[in-house]
Amino acid sequence: MEKMKTDVLHCKEYPQFKLSIFDSVHLVNDEDWNAVQDNLYLSIPYLEALEQTMEGEMDFRYVLFYCEEFQPIGIAYFQMVDLVDNGSKYREAVKKLGKGIGSYIIKEMKVKTIVCGNVFQCGRFGYAFSDKVPHEQALAAVEHTMERFRQSKEKKDKASIILFKDYPPQEYQVADCLLEKRYHMFRMDYNMEMDILSEWTSIDDYLASITSKARTRFKAILKRSDALEVREMKRHEILQHAERIDELFQRVLDKSSFKFGELKSSAYAAWKERLEHQLIVKGFFRDGILLGFNSAFVHSDELDAHYVGIDYDLNEELGLYQRMLIELLNDAIVLKKSKLKLGRTAEQAKSTLGAYPVDMRLYTKHRNPLANKLIAPVIASVEPSPFEQRNPFKRA
Repeated sequence: MEKMKTDVLHCKEYPQFKLSIFDSVHLVNDEDWNAVQDNLYLSIPYLEALEQTMEGEMDFRYVLFYCEEFQPIGIAYFQMVDLVDNGSKYREAVKKLGKGIGSYIIKEMKVKTIVCGNVFQCGRFGYAFSDKVPHEQALAAVEHTMERFRQSKEKKDKASIILFKDYPPQEYQVADCLLEKRYHMFRMDYNMEMDILSEWTSIDDYLASITSKARTRFKAILKRSDALEVREMKRHEILQHAERIDELFQRVLDKSSFKFGELKSSAYAAWKERLEHQLIVKGFFRDGILLGFNSAFVHSDELDAHYVGIDYDLNEELGLYQRMLIELLNDAIVLKKSKLKLGRTAEQAKSTLGAYPVDMRLYTKHRNPLANKLIAPVIASVEPSPFEQRNPFKRA
């Protein structure tokens, strides 16, 4: 295991930062790390579980930034993972660039990528800094660190693509500074979010706030899924049904256009062990057979939906996916959260429940300057999938 590296980061127009780089979370000084962050997805227990379960599948880098007095002022988190095109609509366009880039990677449709952030969570969870550090300065420090990895002579640090992921609208202005560094901005599918009103104390209050047509649809889903037994799964149950969970999750992954690593059920068992009630995993059973599962993290004042696994052969008959959405809504209300984050995909089904789209920006760059120019039109063509936005609520 590589030991800590310490260096001085020279950020143009900004004071010097000292930084320490680690290739395992177990080498990180917990006290310094926690001094500048309070985010679940950047917490040591969360990261330990993820590193443990993804060992051999992907690499990680953890960075601590210090001021000149060697006080912690920021952290950054990077994942090194293969991006696999699983049959996206951009596949042929990317293949056409193969001759210009001259890379076997294009033939395999697999690209080694350094990601600032977390490929398994929707949101900007790549860095956190002290309130004393301006946002522009924080991003400049992280980008310089990313550039350091890009220029590294060590094989394990080399990657073709570098990616900053999931900036929300309130951070667009700062994030667009990356365009000056020859990054390309693009937008993937919307992140669907739903506000949970404080006056909703039960699902009945929610039903009272929607139209009669929406209420009829809601009750029809409950009736169709009445044969399902829904229960929260404890760690030992996750382990007991591990093989089936992986099978159901793989069915969902097989429908994805892109894949960034493959999460296993062991990750949920490890998270459940370390995070306890901050992770909810629900199983959907019929006659004792697991037909689907959903998962969500209790994060700050939000319930943040994670991955699902579905037996698609029974999805329509039993309304599996729609019942999962209802369960997530009910959990958010019971837990008295102010927001339910439902993630990407299935936008229309989520909007039927009351969710609305949030446009997230990603920024990417190819390590080869020529290739970086060639991929510009392909990147520009990536945009959110169209869908019909629904509104189930009564008019104010």
